[in-house]
Amino acid sequence: MATSLRRREARKSIRGQRALAPVLIAAFVCGLGCAAPYPTTLLRDGERAYYEGRTGDAELIWLEALADSEAYGDDDPRLAQSLRMLANLQIHQGRYAEAQPNLERWLLIADRRGETRDYRYADALDALAGVEVMQGNLARAVTLYERSVEVRENSSGAGGSSLAQTLENLGRTYDATGRLAEAEASLTRAVEIREASLVRNHPSLSASLHTLAAFQQARGRYAEAYPIFERALAIARSSRTRDARSHATLLWQAGSVARAVGANAEALESLEKARKLRTKLLGERDIETAVVVNEIALVHAQQGKLDEAAQRLAWVLEIRTAAFGQDSAPVAATLNNIALVQRYAQRHDDARETLEKALTLLDGRRNRLAAAIHTNLGVLDRLQGKPQQSEEQLRLALDVQQQVLEGDHPEIGTTLHSLAESLLMQGDAEEAAIQLERARAIKERAFGPEHYEVANTGALLGVVHAVRNHYALAERDLGQAIAIWEKAPSHDPLPLAVALVDLAQVHRAQGRPTEAADLYERAIPIFEAQLGANHPTTLRVRQNAAAARAARNGGGDAIQRHQAMLEAARRVLPPGDPKLAQPLLALATAQLERGRCEDAGPKFAEVVALLEKQASREPRALAFAIGRRADCLVHQRRHAEAAPLYRRAIALLEADSRPPNPREFSNLTGNLASVHALLGQWDLALAAYEQSLELRDAMLPGDDPELAETLDGLAVLLVRQRDYARAERLLQRAMGIHESADRVNPVAFGHTLSSLGLLYASQNHMDAAETTLLRALDLLEPALGSADPLVLETRREYDLVVRARRLGAKKVEGL
Repeated sequence: MATSLRRREARKSIRGQRALAPVLIAAFVCGLGCAAPYPTTLLRDGERAYYEGRTGDAELIWLEALADSEAYGDDDPRLAQSLRMLANLQIHQGRYAEAQPNLERWLLIADRRGETRDYRYADALDALAGVEVMQGNLARAVTLYERSVEVRENSSGAGGSSLAQTLENLGRTYDATGRLAEAEASLTRAVEIREASLVRNHPSLSASLHTLAAFQQARGRYAEAYPIFERALAIARSSRTRDARSHATLLWQAGSVARAVGANAEALESLEKARKLRTKLLGERDIETAVVVNEIALVHAQQGKLDEAAQRLAWVLEIRTAAFGQDSAPVAATLNNIALVQRYAQRHDDARETLEKALTLLDGRRNRLAAAIHTNLGVLDRLQGKPQQSEEQLRLALDVQQQVLEGDHPEIGTTLHSLAESLLMQGDAEEAAIQLERARAIKERAFGPEHYEVANTGALLGVVHAVRNHYALAERDLGQAIAIWEKAPSHDPLPLAVALVDLAQVHRAQGRPTEAADLYERAIPIFEAQLGANHPTTLRVRQNAAAARAARNGGGDAIQRHQAMLEAARRVLPPGDPKLAQPLLALATAQLERGRCEDAGPKFAEVVALLEKQASREPRALAFAIGRRADCLVHQRRHAEAAPLYRRAIALLEADSRPPNPREFSNLTGNLASVHALLGQWDLALAAYEQSLELRDAMLPGDDPELAETLDGLAVLLVRQRDYARAERLLQRAMGIHESADRVNPVAFGHTLSSLGLLYASQNHMDAAETTLLRALDLLEPALGSADPLVLETRREYDLVVRARRLGAKKVEGL
């Protein structure tokens, strides 16, 4: 999420202290010269001079009145009046240090006289608190405001509006001191008081709502701020006495929040009104007008109107450079937003250059803007295939954000989401899941549960669950994300299409080809419209759809469909064109899955040749094709030929600068270990299985079924070496993985049980062996049939165990 100047300006309420003077002391100033119980000629003359604008004369007159009254002692009512009037004048002139002792002296007099329950006393407390704020003494200001609230609550002459105003001032001061829960309570109570004491469309109620909404906006709680801004705007529209400048600010902030919650049409309507009003009041090139134009540009960026966004941001950059200087923070904020648009336009190198320039302008400062720039740099690193550098940038951003923002601020959620993407690229699905759960909770609080940002994070969390084989959780989270996108369609429907494909993959893994095929069919038109009918992604989704339909129909037409796609590609592409590799690979994979290795093998070889001809070779695609070619050879029992191919595929992935896909890499290493075992190369097999287990332990979740497969294979070799204790530990661990899976794979689980039964038999634990082997047969025979080699081997071992037990029983009877 971009950090822009508007967010800092939205929090200037007390932190930019001098801007608060009119608000903080208004209650005291109003009527200071009114209703002196014992008026004198001097006090009246001073009051008249003040209202006529002759402030110098007024001050001299009141000083004379003060001197006269001091001669009669503190009980003279003229003394208090003179002190109040002088303080009023000094506050209006910004002479806070001179006003402070006069206010404190007046309050001491009121304390001695017992006049501490009067609204005038509360007014003076408010004024003194305002002076303390101006001087940066926020802790004392809080104490004074709290005392004023108590006085107003117990004063018979207190008006509801005065109490509400004091609560708002107290809320702002709480906010400035980081007491956010108390700030929210004070501002909310101020709104409630105005609602109860004023007519529904009173301007003061609109202003109070505006204050509360701006507070929630600054905390990143956009879903809560949005309806409050809507109420404030509705009241302001019906008011004939609204202040134009305040209304422009209300329109701008309301538009900003509307953009945050995805209400782009409403956002543009409010922002355009704010721009026109500020242009009329301040001029087109004023910095406050530029703030609104900056926000309009961000709306255009969200809508995919990147040229319009870029043009407006270039204009904002020009204005801010002229106003603040080219090395200023506002310029850095604008550059950050420009880089965001460049990234959306796939101009990654330009975006990086812009972000690095922006970071240089901050000169090492660790603030909210710096964190946003580091987040955007981290996203760029990930997009450019550098996940480790990405993680470093994102953790740096997170460290800064956790120091300067609330823990549930949406910018933290954005950084956590991006960090999870980088972790997933590096194979750390477990931490990625933790970060995504936190990111989703933050985004739900900030944007509401049906916002597209929540869908983005939920969809990625679904993918992480799928990688960890938690298919039920994956189905839940992907389904929720799809429902959000379908309910509120975005200008960019590609995330929806990707989520449909991801959910289809989950259904295929669950053995639900019918649902998978339907999801692919829903995704294909989106990819065709957004990427083109012949885009590699579109073609791949079509091929997956064909495979799912084939599985649904028993596999009868998958090969024919892929054959038709290949023939269509050959008609439009010249022989030897590398683009033929994709349809060839799809057809060969379908043939391999149907056991037609005599047909698939030559096609895999052709794919390898095509990929090797490419000027910019893609090592991952080449490694995949070589690995599938080796799989074909294993199916044909040509194990000696398969081993070097597996080794070559592994070497390609190890040489690639990007981290390998953990599942693909572990499959290759595991298959190589199996081939060594099938060749009787026990030492090589043992070493390869040990390497495979180390890799899979590091790359895969602890409950991944492929990890169980490696544990099983290594355990069988350990039984051969009579290392029964370690073999049993590995097999028990594999059993735990199978038993915890959402959906049991009967073949894999049955194989582990068969291996464990063999282990028990080798140790002469015949009771345990018989029970375990019988469980294995109960799983394997329905899944594979009684003639399958694994079933036959398990059945033979079971019969031997049963026979051995019977012989043992007879020996016991003979004894």
